[in-house]
Amino acid sequence: MDDLIRQHWSGRAGGYGEFTRSKYDSVKERTAWEGLYSEVLEGSGKKVLDCGCGPGAATLRLTDLGYDVTGLDFSAEMIEEAKRNMERYGKKATFVQGDAEDLDFEDSSFDVVVSQYMLWTVPHPEKVIGEWHRVLRPGGRLVYVDGDWFKNSSGKGLNYSMMRFVQTFKPRKQSSSSKKEFSSERLWSADAVRPEADVSMLTDAGFVGIRQKRDIARRVMPGMTYYLDSLDCEYFMMVADKPEDRSRWTTGTS
Repeated sequence: MDDLIRQHWSGRAGGYGEFTRSKYDSVKERTAWEGLYSEVLEGSGKKVLDCGCGPGAATLRLTDLGYDVTGLDFSAEMIEEAKRNMERYGKKATFVQGDAEDLDFEDSSFDVVVSQYMLWTVPHPEKVIGEWHRVLRPGGRLVYVDGDWFKNSSGKGLNYSMMRFVQTFKPRKQSSSSKKEFSSERLWSADAVRPEADVSMLTDAGFVGIRQKRDIARRVMPGMTYYLDSLDCEYFMMVADKPEDRSRWTTGTS
């Protein structure tokens, strides 16, 4: 993966660690996320890969729900933030540094793969999705959250106008520059129509039962947070399954 991406997120690890703690400390938001994950992972196994785990936001939520989580991130600094956050809250998980485009895990290693807000930044999303498919066991489930951050970048549309009005009351943060830093032709997601592009890549990789959840921002962002953080883009969750391994099945004769 691109070293510029590693450098960018490594430089922001501390800020994102603090942000993750503030979100986890919000009982309402934490409960909403855990309810959403419980809903989409019902009936799945317990061994989870959190790919692009950052400072451990999804890892914390999934360990609360009883999952055995391995967190992977391209940035060593993010991994250290994740470890500190797990220690802070008395949780346990395994963390490894690695490349989402070339995962160092055996085939069929996990029951579940989750990811939050990572796919938009990678150079080759189809490689990442292919690796997710490979490391999932037959019948395993993929769940990832992302956003169409560039949807209203032209400054048009009702949502954009509302966002501009609401954000006049929002304190500016240094970390808010991430979209500008990544808003270039280098990003596949800048020109993609999402989540339609995601459906196509998931299908090509061999996933089945593909479904979209496009109401997650309203579900997990309490109060004014929803209006401050979600009106300039579209958040969505993709859920898909790896087909069962039918090659092991035998047909009896009578």
